[in-house]
Amino acid sequence: MSSNSYNVRVFLIISLIFLLLVSSTKAENIVVVAGTNPGAICPGSTYLITDTVTSKGFNEMQFTVSNTGSSSGFTATVPPGFVLKPGQSKTIYTYISPRTTTEVGRYTLDLSVEAGNEKEIVSHIIDVRDCRSFELKSISNLKSVCPTNVEKFDFELSNSGEVTETFDLRVEGQSAPWATLSESSVTLTRQQSKIIFVYLTAPGDSLGNYDFNLIATAKSNNKVKSASATLKIEPCYDYTLTTTKDFVSLCENSQEIIPVGITNKGTVENTYNLELDGAEWADLENNKVTVLEGSTEDVNIIVSPGYGVEGDFDLAFKATTEKGKIESSNQFSVKVKKCHGVDVQIEKAQDKICTSLSNTYNVLIKNTGDFTKEYKFELIGPVWSSLERDRLELSPGEERKLSLTINPGFDTIAGDYDIIVRATALDSSKVSSEGKLTITTISREDCYRPSIGINNKEIEVYYDSAATIPVVIENKGNQQATYDIAVSGTAANFMHLNPAVVTVDPNNAEIVYLYLAPNKETINGIYSATVSVRLKDSTILASDTIQVKVTQSKVPVELIQEAPPVKKSLWQRIKELFAVKKEPEVEVPEVIEVPVIGEENVTETEVIETNETLPPEIPITGEATTEAGVESRNIDFGVANKYLINQLKNQEVVFSIEDEQHSVKVTDVSNNSVTIIVKSEPQFSNLKIGESKEFDTNNDGKNDLRVTLLGIENGKPRLVYESLTTQPATTETAEQTPETTTEAVTEVPSTTAAEETAETGIQEKTNFFRLYAKYIIGGLIILVLLILVIRYRKGIAEFFEEEVEEPIKKEPVKEAKKEEPKKEAPKEEKKSPPKKKKEVSEEEYY
Repeated sequence: MSSNSYNVRVFLIISLIFLLLVSSTKAENIVVVAGTNPGAICPGSTYLITDTVTSKGFNEMQFTVSNTGSSSGFTATVPPGFVLKPGQSKTIYTYISPRTTTEVGRYTLDLSVEAGNEKEIVSHIIDVRDCRSFELKSISNLKSVCPTNVEKFDFELSNSGEVTETFDLRVEGQSAPWATLSESSVTLTRQQSKIIFVYLTAPGDSLGNYDFNLIATAKSNNKVKSASATLKIEPCYDYTLTTTKDFVSLCENSQEIIPVGITNKGTVENTYNLELDGAEWADLENNKVTVLEGSTEDVNIIVSPGYGVEGDFDLAFKATTEKGKIESSNQFSVKVKKCHGVDVQIEKAQDKICTSLSNTYNVLIKNTGDFTKEYKFELIGPVWSSLERDRLELSPGEERKLSLTINPGFDTIAGDYDIIVRATALDSSKVSSEGKLTITTISREDCYRPSIGINNKEIEVYYDSAATIPVVIENKGNQQATYDIAVSGTAANFMHLNPAVVTVDPNNAEIVYLYLAPNKETINGIYSATVSVRLKDSTILASDTIQVKVTQSKVPVELIQEAPPVKKSLWQRIKELFAVKKEPEVEVPEVIEVPVIGEENVTETEVIETNETLPPEIPITGEATTEAGVESRNIDFGVANKYLINQLKNQEVVFSIEDEQHSVKVTDVSNNSVTIIVKSEPQFSNLKIGESKEFDTNNDGKNDLRVTLLGIENGKPRLVYESLTTQPATTETAEQTPETTTEAVTEVPSTTAAEETAETGIQEKTNFFRLYAKYIIGGLIILVLLILVIRYRKGIAEFFEEEVEEPIKKEPVKEAKKEEPKKEAPKEEKKSPPKKKKEVSEEEYY
């Protein structure tokens, strides 16, 4: 052996030893003492294994514990980790809980304890055995029985397990519906057995072998065992029913015999009770028959429908043996034809027709019999009804159409008229049939009756301006009509109408527009215009009149001056100086706003009172949608009689007044006005900002709805809806002192109700502080006056005894130009007239 070969072998041996040392690192610092194995355990129970871990190291060590093996699915180890100082020990608990569904067998449990690079494994063996075993067996596997008799089967159930168990019992199989158990649930202690009885009642109509199974299920783990047996039903009372036909077709007033054969296939003679259920004109020849074993007897069913019977009928035949009570049945179908018949049908059961018009209706006559017949027709009705002919011959199944003409005269009274067409056979059968048509006649006026709807019948318009008025033309008749529309009256010279001819379907409406444009030549005053609707080429007419007021300038407002001051004593002046006066509530009166040149016509403009509290704002659902989104919102005047709505174009507000539903829809929105339509009866109206209008929604002659346009923000009208039928009680106005001064009203600013409400709130706060400030100032003035009275008694008395001169009353001013109140005119000295007026300041005046 060479030296090189020897060196290689030595190197390989040393390397192998090193690898063995590395791969088999022994946990020198971990000592695990394994606990006792639990041995055989039962599913559904819990067992405990305890193992002890001891630290042999020189330092504190961190330990982790885990388990593996085939039993890891039903085992749990705690704690999963801990820290031990040198020499300390820790007990590890492993819980073993095999489920009730765990298979019987041997399982392994490997407990792994690790600390740093060291690892120690302890193995346990777990045996899971079947602790809840049981057996079920059949003692009698086969038994024979006659139909309708009862037979008993015995089964033995044994608990071979180690614990008490409860078992549920049931029967399955072909004969399960006939079975009755002696008991449905049994509880057995360990190693106990019991006999279970199953009773089977054989049906009377079944023969042969029928298997069934008794099933036992353990409640603790749902384990199932079964045992089977067979019931043999002997043909002791067997028989059959035979027929030559199951369907019969015959005419009325005819007879048919249906034979039924009964064959006794049993082992004994038997008697059969017979029944027939169905039409009263079908009966049995005999109700009972006796048949020897192996023999056959026939019974007859007699079918004899009377005259006038027609249709399909079912007959049920049933036979029942006296021995065994075995039943057998058979169904028969009978079709009875109406061999002599006629049918009359009018294409409509009811219709409407205008007087002086005519219409034709088809009458269908059909021979529904099997023989050719001649029929006579009878027409029962008003004289303006006629039938094409009065006699007709038809073959079997043939049908013909006749024309029924209706032509009520112009003077026919409107109402309902019954017209009957009757057909009667001329042969001995005398079969007949009739059809009925109800005609409702309508007068010519009602057929094309027009209606005019004008919402604003009193219009105020400034000369040299324009306005439009929507006019609703409705057809309340039942025929399509073409109407001519005309305008007459003193306002016709500055009024235009488009379109002048409209065609309207029944119960529909069209809108035409009146255009008002008085020029500079138009004289101020009140004009009338009559809008008339006439059916084309007739005298039928509907009309309505509107009043148009043409104005030139705004209505003058009279200035009311202060009442002249009176001479007062010193004591009265002192009392008034320190008296606390209530701030009067100033009511803004209703003002009719007259537009300037070029503005659109404004009617029924009403400024919202500033002392009135506006309702809370209730935005319509979907306020953020575009104008194309049509939505609606319901408001309830039973909860509140005012609602503030931000309502977009084409959105609709729905409400009820006096149990009738109505709605208001915004059809157009401009910068300073909106157009709305109030329904049920369409009423069009245009509202300007700050304007209120009232409507009669239910046509009872009283206005019951007020709509106010507060403003338009970003194209969204702010509308107030107020019910005039459910007004809440108004609050009493504050009393005013006799000294309350009425200032001159020049012009009401066109502010919105929301701005006036804000100004009222600021005024109330100012009055609050002013009220308490007077108490403070009054106290100071009393103090000063006491000092002056003591020091200058005589001079003060002379001063207060002087008379105050009355100011000269000014004439009323015809036109107001500014919103600010008129200042008090300066006093004039009572000297020579040519001299210059002396202006007296407010302080000098008092």
